[in-house]
Order: sequence, then C-alpha cells, then structure tokens
Amino acid sequence: DQTNQKTILIIEDEVSQGTALQIALEKAGYKFEIAYDAKEGIDQVVKIVPSLVLLDLLLAGVDGTHILASINREAHLKHIPVIILTNVANSVNAKSIMHDKDYYMTKTNSSLKEIVEKVNEILKS
Repeated sequence: DQTNQKTILIIEDEVSQGTALQIALEKAGYKFEIAYDAKEGIDQVVKIVPSLVLLDLLLAGVDGTHILASINREAHLKHIPVIILTNVANSVNAKSIMHDKDYYMTKTNSSLKEIVEKVNEILKS
C-alpha cells in the first residue's frame, strides 16, 4: 500500500488536537511526525521533507503563515502540499501566500474523517 511510504508532518501546538490527528492518520495507514512549535516544525520540514504538512495557523508566539511562506519559498520544499488547519474562518494572510497545492480547513467545520479524506485525496492525486 502506497500510504505506508507517505510521511505527514503535523505542526500543532495543542497536544490534544495533535494526538487526535495522529490517531486518525495512523488508522488510515500513514506514518507521521509531530512538531509542537514553529521552530521544531520548520526543522522537521527541512529534515524529513514530508509528503504533506498539516499546519495549525495559530502556534504559540508565531503565526503559522511564516512556516507556510518558508515552505513555499524553498526550492526543495515548495512542492509539499500544506493543509492549513485553523479556527480562523478566513485568514487573508494565509490565503494570500497559498499555492495551488495548499488547502485551508477550519477545525470547527472539519471532522477528523474529513481531514483524513482530504489527505487521501491530495496524496493519491
């Protein structure tokens, strides 16, 4: 199964949300890494070059758009699709730097099942 070769990086500072995402992705057959802050998130993106990033926009002390901008600026990273997960219904900042490969999902309107379905859709295309 191809999903076994796909590694997803979760950048989420809320431990309960990160754990819920881990469990859902594991059940779907994905490998994952998790970073609980922005610095660790950037370091992990560079180190593992994941198949996909799940990015919380509101990280402690840092706006997640900086991480998205870093990914989209680097030649060896900019191909990585990023799903922005946030409680901010419509972040103009994030949407202005998103590429066609990036997606925006609000946590309050998206179930774990829907998030995993979006991951499947992106990684199978």
